[in-house]
Amino acid sequence: MYCTGEARIEVETPSRRPPGAQGVVSGDLSTIAGTRTVADEVNELGRFEAVIHNAGVGYREGRVETESGVPRVFAVNVLAPYILSALIERPKRLVYVSSGMHRGVRRRMDDLLWTKRSWSGSSAYAESKLCDVLPAFAVARRWEEVSVVGRMLSLGDRKLFIDSADLRSALDTR
Repeated sequence: MYCTGEARIEVETPSRRPPGAQGVVSGDLSTIAGTRTVADEVNELGRFEAVIHNAGVGYREGRVETESGVPRVFAVNVLAPYILSALIERPKRLVYVSSGMHRGVRRRMDDLLWTKRSWSGSSAYAESKLCDVLPAFAVARRWEEVSVVGRMLSLGDRKLFIDSADLRSALDTR
């Protein structure tokens, strides 16, 4: 379990933990070192049945660069789920949660780090959440023993649910 801000403080208090939680892992997903530490702590707890990548920051914040020089929005929303998937013991199921905000955004794959254009927090967030599900395709292709799910959510809108078979099928139809 990973939480930030006030939610992090609440779950670190044993009486505030979700029922059945055996422990709490918290850390800084905005840095590669922090994400590696989270992965190490997760691995100490053993193999998980499911891991849900739902960390997300940013649509209201200005451009904040991390120690590695990438925007915090990209580090938390895109790099952290990728790094965690690569470093933790493979769970039985991986879920990548995105956002409906990616609809209507003009994707700039040539400028994912927003170095060539003026910063827009909402657009950067929308692009990052679209990129957040890209690892799902790679994992579905390479880790057949893991059930991979991509889920794009938009409040007040229908939900799109993509499972491993759908992801693998999409990869096979190129």
